Amino acid sequence: MVSTGRHHGFESLEEQRLLLALDFLRVREVLPQPFRLSFEHDGGRMEHTPDFLAVMADGGRWLLDVRPRPRIGEVDELKFAATNELALSCGWRYAVVTGWRPHVWSVLDALSASGALSMIRSGSRRSFSPPPRIRWPSASWCRPRGCQSWLAPTPCT
Repeated sequence: MVSTGRHHGFESLEEQRLLLALDFLRVREVLPQPFRLSFEHDGGRMEHTPDFLAVMADGGRWLLDVRPRPRIGEVDELKFAATNELALSCGWRYAVVTGWRPHVWSVLDALSASGALSMIRSGSRRSFSPPPRIRWPSASWCRPRGCQSWLAPTPCT
């Protein structure tokens, strides 16, 4: 990751995509599988290991699990609920990443491939053009003048 200056392990393509998205959010630190949560419920004892703990630029912390929506069962929902309670008690936020909208992932992938992330992190002032595979709708959107990145087009005025 450009943000942390280190490589981070991941166990799935979805986890890799999350790490890329976190990089664009200026995350300061990412801890993979930060701890094992052990808890009791009506049916007995259970354990869960969250996928990531991310420390954001503003100091906030996000505890994150990555699981495709079709693979979330009742047991997973119980584990996620317990993890959410722990996060709340620590003053952290919690989310389960269940997938990506196609346009979000394609833009992140294209920006990453174009070197935009490195330029944003280094504070480079030089402008760059988006890769040819990005097509911006011309009817209601345009590139803002002086824009340093293509992360979020703004409406034309």
